[in-house]
Amino acid sequence: MISEEIKSEEIKSEEIKSEEVLLEDMRSKEMLYLNALMMDIEKELGNISIPFSEGKIVYGASGPGLIGKYFSCKMIIDSTISVNDKILYSFSNALINIYSDEVLDDFAMFSKGGEKEFLAFYYLENIIYRTSMIWDYTAQLYNLFYELGEDLDKIHYKSFFNNCGQSKKFKHNPSIQKINSYFKESDDISSDVAKWSGNHNYVKELRNEMTHRSAFDVTALSPVSIKMKPHPAYVLKRVLEDYNSGISFFKEIALEVAKLKKDII
Repeated sequence: MISEEIKSEEIKSEEIKSEEVLLEDMRSKEMLYLNALMMDIEKELGNISIPFSEGKIVYGASGPGLIGKYFSCKMIIDSTISVNDKILYSFSNALINIYSDEVLDDFAMFSKGGEKEFLAFYYLENIIYRTSMIWDYTAQLYNLFYELGEDLDKIHYKSFFNNCGQSKKFKHNPSIQKINSYFKESDDISSDVAKWSGNHNYVKELRNEMTHRSAFDVTALSPVSIKMKPHPAYVLKRVLEDYNSGISFFKEIALEVAKLKKDII
């Protein structure tokens, strides 16, 4: 009888160990997938500076002409590289805290989490805001590269690309059409192996919510808002997939800017 009880406990112990190994494997795969979404845009674009003499570069130039256009575009590219570095930093810290035992085991929708959950949402907010900057910079770069003459202070990326997509100049431009199609995606999170659909609208709504109504790490049941606090791992996947799409679209036009360098030097 005692022997059977011991065997039963051993079986249970082995089952628990197998479950822990499985969960750890799933966690590792998720972290690897998320890591693969990140892009070092500085390396992707190569050296976009203009050499002047031994070890020196042209810092900038004002006025009309090709070189003025190039440095206007370079300003946006350098700014995006800076923002992307901050996203990479926030991502590495978000990942550590989101996939900690504390957050994975103790997350609760109706109670305030511990320090690691706080840090997870803190770094997520940083990623969300800076990803929206990348979308704005992408619109600004199209505006400058194609010399569309839009006021830099009044461009809103979504309406900008929508207007471009309907214009004669860009009606058949595949990059512009891809961007607008991405903005119109319906929400679909059913896939286990591919990017989810509708990430941009999800992240945009999340950003609007935490800007105008309430922090997205708060569960609310009120006349103003009825919403549940999402798990930070869910938010991280969606915002990083949106980030990856945004930085990929930015890279497309930035590489076109980089080609101008050969006509200058």
